[in-house]
Amino acid sequence: MDESALERQLNSLENSWSLLDAWLKLCITLVVIGVITELFVVFEEYWHERKEYWRASILSPRPPSRPRGWKYFFEFLGAGLVAMGVSGELLVHFKAARVETDMRDATKKLVALVRGRAAKAELEAARLYLLTAPRRLTEKQQGEVAARLEPFKNRKLIIVSHAYDPEGYMFAKQLVGAMPRGLVPEERIVGAGGVSGMGTFNTETGVVVAWSSDQKDFGETVIKTLHDVAQLKELTRNSIQGGTGEVWITVNWKPFPP
Repeated sequence: MDESALERQLNSLENSWSLLDAWLKLCITLVVIGVITELFVVFEEYWHERKEYWRASILSPRPPSRPRGWKYFFEFLGAGLVAMGVSGELLVHFKAARVETDMRDATKKLVALVRGRAAKAELEAARLYLLTAPRRLTEKQQGEVAARLEPFKNRKLIIVSHAYDPEGYMFAKQLVGAMPRGLVPEERIVGAGGVSGMGTFNTETGVVVAWSSDQKDFGETVIKTLHDVAQLKELTRNSIQGGTGEVWITVNWKPFPP
């Protein structure tokens, strides 16, 4: 049972309880009214018997028997105690129902607060995952990269990564594999044997796209593709002086979350 179905079931049960509670209050109220009515009947019988006794005392030559006051006293006392008990029960029930309603409202607010905090925690976890997850290209993204760079086949593209950055190295390998046919990039790994930069430690982050002056259209398309398709947030563009006919993609460290 999912959360919405459980919530509907709880609301249905709460409505049923409210209806039963209303009927219970009505029944207790009827009992109170009935017992109070019985008190009036007992009092009226005692008063009527007293009047008959006074009348007979005046008119009859033989003195009549006195009304048994203790009998009416205990009848009145018993009915009165029942009326007081049931009335108190009804009053306590009303107060308990009010407290129960306040408790349900407080519980709903608490549940809403917990849900809100849980939702914020999930959003924060998702945000942290997006910030810390390795940069990768899905098959669909690789296809879009190839389609956007198709007009630039036979151009010279150099993709650079760092041997001591496994995450960046794997992302660079995906970029190499995403290139369209006819655009075979030159792959360079800084820090590997025989490659310039060996022995240095790169501290730059993000991806740098650089191009020579005669490859501006290709470079601009590459940086826009990486931004739109690969959804890279930290992209740096750089212009190389001269007409070397090259576009460079340098994959540096993944930016740390703020």
